[in-house]
Amino acid sequence: MDIKPKIDFTKVELNDEFLTKLENSLSNETKERTAFAITLDDSSKTAIIEEQNQSNGKAEINIDYLTRRLNEIIENPFLARIIGTKCLSQIEQKIGKEKLKEHFSFIVSQLCKKFHEENTKQEEEIFLKELKAQHIILAVSDDETIGFKVPSEDVITVSPIPTTYKYYLFDDVEITAMNTLERKVGYLLDKQEKILWWFRNKVNRKWYSIQGWQKNKIRPDFIAAKKTTNNHLELVYIVESKGEHLLGNIDTEYKKKVLDVMTEQKQLKNIKAYQMNIPFEEYKINDKVECYLIEDGKEEQKIKELFK
Repeated sequence: MDIKPKIDFTKVELNDEFLTKLENSLSNETKERTAFAITLDDSSKTAIIEEQNQSNGKAEINIDYLTRRLNEIIENPFLARIIGTKCLSQIEQKIGKEKLKEHFSFIVSQLCKKFHEENTKQEEEIFLKELKAQHIILAVSDDETIGFKVPSEDVITVSPIPTTYKYYLFDDVEITAMNTLERKVGYLLDKQEKILWWFRNKVNRKWYSIQGWQKNKIRPDFIAAKKTTNNHLELVYIVESKGEHLLGNIDTEYKKKVLDVMTEQKQLKNIKAYQMNIPFEEYKINDKVECYLIEDGKEEQKIKELFK
C-alpha cells in the first residue's frame, strides 16, 4: 500500500536498444496468435488464461487485448490503454504496420515483460528510498492488527516416522511435510548448543510471514531462537533454506535481498518495537531479529556460524 501509488509507468521509454532488439527477435515462430497469461496467487498456485488474438484467422492489431494484458501490471485500465497506444505507435514506426500485425501477440508479451520488469525495479527502489527516509520501518508488535505472529497451536498429520528433535517449539512436527534439505537444517538447528527453540514455518495465512516490497508475502522456512549463557532469549533467526537448483533464480534473489535488508536494519538498530500491553517488564517483546538465506551444501557451516 505504501509502494503501489508511487510507481510511475509513464516514465517508461521504449528506447532504441529495446526497439532494435525487438525487431531482431521477430521470426516465423513469433507469428503465433495464441498467448497464455500465467499468474501466481498468494498461495503460489498458477492460473493460466488463454487469449486468442485473431479475427477470422486474420492477423490484427488489437488494442483491447493489449490493454487487458497491461492492466494486469498497470492497475488503471485507462492509463494502461494510453501507455499501450503510445508503445504501439513507437513500435509501428520502427518495424511497420504489417510486421506489427503479424507478430502482435509476441510483441504484446515483450511489452508486458518490460513493464513487469519496470514494476519490479521501481518497487525495490521506492521501498529502499522510503526505508532510508524512515517513512517505512521494520517493526515487531504484539498488536494483532498490524503484526505477524506464529499460531499458539498446530494441527498435524501423525507420521509413523519418529522424530528425535529435542528443542522443537511444538509438541510434534509433521516430518513427512519436510523435504531433505529442511530435515537436515532442522537436525542441525536441534543439535546446536545455544539453541533455545526452533520450528518449521508453514506456507499458510495463519503462520509467520514477511511483507517485503513485492505484493506476495515471504513465508520463511524456519524460525530459531538462540539463547544466552543463562538460558534467556538472545536472538531470533529467520531462516530460508534453498536447494542448489533454486539458487540464482529471481524469486530466491528477491528473498535474499529482503532478508539482508531486515538484518541490516537490525544491525543499525533501526527495528522499532510497538507493544500495546506490557504486563511486566520481563515480557517485553523481542526486537533482536536477524534473517538469513542458507544455501544447500553450506547449511552446516552457516548454522554453526550463527550459533557460535
